[in-house]
Amino acid sequence: MDASPVRDQPLALEARYKTLVEISRALVRNLAQDAILASVADLVGRIAPFNRIGLMIYEPESDSRRIFAVAGRSRSHLSRVGAELSRQLQSYAWQAFDGQHPVYRANLEGEPRLPVEERLYREGLRSLVALPLMLNGKSIGTLNLASEVAGQYGGVEVTFLEEVAHQIALAIGNIRSSQEIAVLRKKLEGEASYAQAEHETDNRFPEIIGKSAGLKKVLRAAELVAGADCTVLITGETGTGKELIAQAIHSLSGRKHKPFISVNCSALPGGLVESELFGHEKGAFTGAIARRIGRFELAHAGTLFLDEVGELSPDVQAKLLRVLQERQFERVGGSQTLKIDVRVIAATNRELAREVAQKMFRSDLYYRLNVFPISLPSLRERREDVPLLVRYFVDEVARKMGKRIDSISGKAMERLMGYDWPGNIRELSNVVERAVILTANSTLDFPEEVLVTSRGISDPAITLKAVERNHIEQVLKQTHGIIHGAKGAAKLLGLNPSTLRSRMKRLGLDPRRREISQSSRDVAIGGIREGG
Repeated sequence: MDASPVRDQPLALEARYKTLVEISRALVRNLAQDAILASVADLVGRIAPFNRIGLMIYEPESDSRRIFAVAGRSRSHLSRVGAELSRQLQSYAWQAFDGQHPVYRANLEGEPRLPVEERLYREGLRSLVALPLMLNGKSIGTLNLASEVAGQYGGVEVTFLEEVAHQIALAIGNIRSSQEIAVLRKKLEGEASYAQAEHETDNRFPEIIGKSAGLKKVLRAAELVAGADCTVLITGETGTGKELIAQAIHSLSGRKHKPFISVNCSALPGGLVESELFGHEKGAFTGAIARRIGRFELAHAGTLFLDEVGELSPDVQAKLLRVLQERQFERVGGSQTLKIDVRVIAATNRELAREVAQKMFRSDLYYRLNVFPISLPSLRERREDVPLLVRYFVDEVARKMGKRIDSISGKAMERLMGYDWPGNIRELSNVVERAVILTANSTLDFPEEVLVTSRGISDPAITLKAVERNHIEQVLKQTHGIIHGAKGAAKLLGLNPSTLRSRMKRLGLDPRRREISQSSRDVAIGGIREGG
């Protein structure tokens, strides 16, 4: 390429910005080693013309840089893909790699030349530039450009190329993550049976109840990904136990002795989400009377669990993406850049892939979160676990209420096994608690009205007021006591918020009321914690 560099302002600034956007999109579309450079080479040449461009990746075992990809004219073995250049072969590129800053030669004609640069000079190249590829604060390689035109690379081009190198480094990081996850998935798929690890599963996941094949597959995936330290996206219906799986991954990881911080994104007030996640400085906004440490800082060196991540607003999604990419952020109202080491596990009951297609959720953030997806089965997909869960909840609730229940009637268990459990294990725990309260002897039964009440369907034996109270109570549990907003109880019930509050007052309901056996439900898988 022999076009002159773009230097005019402000057109040059606009051209660089548009080109960087195109490069970012191209890298997202081409997450493959053999396509990463080819997808952006022509775009780079618009702003920083070259005769040769290449990517070199550091190989720590041999302390050398391997040529990852190359484009443009070349007559030297120094440009063969796969060739390794040892540290003994000193060059400007090694200086950029070790110093973690751009190094360029404006004109080889009049400058002292290292042996590698001498070879390039004999090939007709006159100006060179190398930029480090930085990932999580470490050099992983270099982006190198060379031109037959002296003085081709000045401050404008180098600034532009630094941004390009940053984007390429992130893309290479994604490639590496994808390769690591592919190995994990292959190992997971190669497991012939999960039954042989049943006793180990019980020891490794003491708080998770169940022996179904679907649950064992989830636990095996959690065990495999725990040590990978990559981002995990847990999906499943409300009440399936997403937070418990996140805690299990944390407990099996190298971060198990560090903090596990849980955030329910849907429960955070819209105007305070950013402050809750990233913290704020004193005076950052009205009411900020002191510095506040955000959840990311609290989770430093540990794990941050973002439940209902699909509820985040677009502006907070953008800030979350930056933290995941660069591992740094600023508090609200602050100018100091803070670096963190946090593993993020996200969860949602929404179909994020569909929302990405509908442009309701950022695609780049989705791909960052969806490195290793784990999908939790609903309770109706693992009915064989119902008896175990029922027995667990019965024992816990009966113990707390001072009752002795020795058995469960076969007819009752058959009824529970045949129910679809739209609220999953959270609903099951509520039904068990209600049945224990109604039971006066040592044999537990589940009258039909217990399940009818759970479904919110009226029954001749139940008063209209009781049904209305129960129905509102169930919706409040589903929304974790939130009344206002698109996901609030008023919206789900089709009522004005003030009308709902008046009706709640008449019925004696308080949205802040906690469950009697909440602590016991935290143990069994199924989203027993709020937001799980």
